Amino acid sequence: MHGARLRSISKNFTLVCLIRFSYLFTYSFLTWFLPILVARELGEYLLSLFSTLYIGFKVLSFLGGVLSDITGGRAVYVMLTAPPAMLLAAASLAPSPLLLAIIYVSLLATDLAQPGLTAILVSSVPRDALGTYFSIHRMVVLTALAASSSILSLVYESLSLRALMWASCALLTASLAAALLLREERGEQRARRATPLDSIKLVSRHLRALSPYILVVVLATFLTSVAAPFTRYYVVEVLGLSFLAVGLYESASSLASLASQIPAGRAVDRFGERVAFTASFAANALSMLLFLILAAYSPTLALAALLIRSVFSPLYTNAYTSYAARRVKREVLSSFYGGLNSISALTALLAPWAGYALWSANKALPFAAYIAGMTILSIYSLRVLRGS
Repeated sequence: MHGARLRSISKNFTLVCLIRFSYLFTYSFLTWFLPILVARELGEYLLSLFSTLYIGFKVLSFLGGVLSDITGGRAVYVMLTAPPAMLLAAASLAPSPLLLAIIYVSLLATDLAQPGLTAILVSSVPRDALGTYFSIHRMVVLTALAASSSILSLVYESLSLRALMWASCALLTASLAAALLLREERGEQRARRATPLDSIKLVSRHLRALSPYILVVVLATFLTSVAAPFTRYYVVEVLGLSFLAVGLYESASSLASLASQIPAGRAVDRFGERVAFTASFAANALSMLLFLILAAYSPTLALAALLIRSVFSPLYTNAYTSYAARRVKREVLSSFYGGLNSISALTALLAPWAGYALWSANKALPFAAYIAGMTILSIYSLRVLRGS
């Protein structure tokens, strides 16, 4: 029995890694690529609309977790991932801006299945080896993120949009096939869980107690959502760089973040979350400032300047996780993160439209607002986050 259990763990873990790799290989590229194509044909205002929808589905992630608890994570993943796979097959035959927009929205809906996959991963990993298994899983995820943008953008540039749609369809179909092989533990374990109302009450108390930290996270999400919808569009349409250049940047960005993961974690442990937040926000401001300055001289160097953000971004993600983990009860930590994500997403819903208003006045204004906001936030974090 013990050997069978270990084989089940190994199988589920391997399958979740395969699912995440195939899924993120497609999702991480298409969610920045499709809005640019659609906005070219149907209007730049759609950049803000798409970003709002992206954030909106993040708000609903808690509901995706609840649905996975009721029906199973495998069922939810298959149910939500099959539609975009079929739509991608249709687009490979007759692509159109409207169909591409529908594909984008259907891909966003697959976000709701991610809590269920994470739950399967957690339940399939031995408790005494969580760190090892999660590190391997994170490496798989970052590899997909690093490789997808350069490879799929090369497919588009060297072949065609239809070839890209076929490749994306094949990747999602592979993830669906792997999902069908998953085994889930159901029944008594789920019955013993706390009720949603109990979790909400306990999480609410933690959210109130950590209000300065919550404000920092919410403001950082808001500022990012002001500039993010327009950054790649600015690079392609204003600076004149190709999709391949952006794809190579996305891959380099993921590799930079991957390389700095361990040093960032050690820095957070040594200097504390407050210093990590401050350094990350200051680096974000500096990176975007160099981007704007260099854009007038060399678009390639301007794009490369954004890699500074990528190098320092693990400081933020590690501090974000660590700050709550040290202060929130373990039994509601996942619910706390989910609640925080929902709050951040709700607050950021208007951010893309604020960015569009600035963009309409001057195409550099969303980035200038980002620089100013991150500078202020770095100072605020240093002064307000005590005892990190």
